[in-house]
Order: sequence, then C-alpha cells, then structure tokens
Amino acid sequence: MSATDDPFAVERRAGDDEVDGGATGIEPAGPAVDPAPGALTNPDVPLFSVGQVSQLLGIAPAALRRLDQQGAMRPGRSDGNQRRYSRRQIQRIQRLTQLLGEGLPIAAAHRIAELEDQVRRLTTELARATKTRASRRGSRR
Repeated sequence: MSATDDPFAVERRAGDDEVDGGATGIEPAGPAVDPAPGALTNPDVPLFSVGQVSQLLGIAPAALRRLDQQGAMRPGRSDGNQRRYSRRQIQRIQRLTQLLGEGLPIAAAHRIAELEDQVRRLTTELARATKTRASRRGSRR
C-alpha cells in the first residue's frame, strides 16, 4: 500500500516541524511508552476512539454505536470499556456506510460486507492453491 492509498497518511509540508528555529513546540505528556511490537503497523489493533473514527469518516458517533448495537461492527474495548476501532474496522465501516447510503438496512449491509470478505478470502486461497499446484507440477518435470 502506498502512502497515497493510506487513508491515514498525513501530507508533510516544508516547515511543519519547525517552530522558532527548529524546536517543535511539542512537549511529551509523560514518559515515553513503547507500544507493543507492530501495534502501530498492524491493521487489526484497535487504536481509534469513537470520536476519532467519527471525525475521520464524517459520520455521527451515534451511527458507530448503532453499528455495534446491531452487530454489524464489534469494536475492541479499552481498559475503561470505551470502544476502540482498528484500521481494518474503519475500512469496513466505510463500506457499511456506502451500503447504508444506498438505502440498505444495517443487517443487509453487514451481510453483503461479510460475503465480500468471504469472496476475497476464497479468491486469495484459490490463487495460493493454484500457485502451489503449478509449482508441484513444475518440480515433477
């Protein structure tokens, strides 16, 4: 995935990090904490709050809660029991909102998204099996 395909990519401009001769003007909130290995790059780690997802996608927080209540999206939970969404879940919410925008009920949009995921998994599995089979044929000759 290129930076232009990443919905969370931030365009950097010259001078963004420079304030008063190079100082950022940003002080750490506390001691640095190393995230779990891969947590920031793993698309399945629930890092984003309802408010953040709401802002990113331009939808109401109530819409996110309704998706959860209807079983179409099961976000992770923080230690304080607040909903947290992964990048993969945010992509799924984007697809669900597209389908809902076409007038489908939540249950139907959820089922369509599930079937689309299943088709992707099966297509990947078929491609892998085809490649394995072809490599086995090639090694017999």
